Amino acid sequence: MIKQRFKYYSQEILQKCSLITSHLINLLPQKQQTNNPIIKLYTKTYDGANEAVHNKVLYFPEKLFGWRYWRCYTPFTKTDCKLENPSIAVSQDGYNWITPKGLKNPIAGLEDCHKGFNSDPHLIYNPTTQTLECWFRFCLFNGGEFIYRKTTLDGINWSTKELMQSSKNTFQSLVCPVVIFKDNKYLIWILTNDEDSFTHGSYIKYYESTDGKIWNFIRDIKIYIKPDHMPWHFDIEIFNNTYHMVYSTRAISNYNNLSYIAYAYSKDNIYYQSSILLTKSKQWYRWDNYKMHRPALTITSNGCLLYYSAQNRYSHWGTGLIKLPLTALKE
Repeated sequence: MIKQRFKYYSQEILQKCSLITSHLINLLPQKQQTNNPIIKLYTKTYDGANEAVHNKVLYFPEKLFGWRYWRCYTPFTKTDCKLENPSIAVSQDGYNWITPKGLKNPIAGLEDCHKGFNSDPHLIYNPTTQTLECWFRFCLFNGGEFIYRKTTLDGINWSTKELMQSSKNTFQSLVCPVVIFKDNKYLIWILTNDEDSFTHGSYIKYYESTDGKIWNFIRDIKIYIKPDHMPWHFDIEIFNNTYHMVYSTRAISNYNNLSYIAYAYSKDNIYYQSSILLTKSKQWYRWDNYKMHRPALTITSNGCLLYYSAQNRYSHWGTGLIKLPLTALKE
């Protein structure tokens, strides 16, 4: 017991020292930020620990419900899956985030934390219904995964959740649903696997749907991954008739090896050309020096915002932001 407490408090002290060091370095004159941000974004989470992950950010130049940026995320304090409940934040600049007045996070909680957990939220806007839609995943501990959706007409009041897909009693996973509403239909990408996923890895599959509930399988997505690596959490945006993907990867032979984030692009949504975009930091005080997690791409009129989740060596999670020029996107 004494040894465990010593280890815990040692990590907490090192975490505080790393945060202080990062902030002090951030006060020094910096060159144009093109690599990993030194400090993470501040996000006030409902559990009070402010460790936000798995973001999706939407940009509205003319504002939606009074805000230019809408974001979904989940807390992930000390990698506790019971906290992965979809939450919402807003911003006028993409950097400074608050919970919109009148909203109480999370927008979807757990009915019974002993049965399963929520995770992997994704935010889209449906111009036909003029609603924000938050899609998210629910996993049963004894098997089976489900995709749910909640919608809102004002950003504050959210509908009851509705089931969009289920893999109950199967080996199929429904990891990281990425959804785009285009040409009056839902384009859906999902990370899935089978019972041999730890041997063969996971696969990105693409579906289309007119109502979001009946999914028509179209194809597997071909993407080059480093040898012995499988795609992990990802995001896709369509810009200038090109599909732009950002993703993290996981080593098949080492489930904890999430060391980099990549960028890929495709004209046909079949074959994606890929290159490494970011690798985890090496300095002891960095907030992203252990695991690289779900990236999300937001395209604005004057550049790209890359949000990505990461964990440091002391088990703390967070989100960083990098601004890239539009020329960084391939055509």
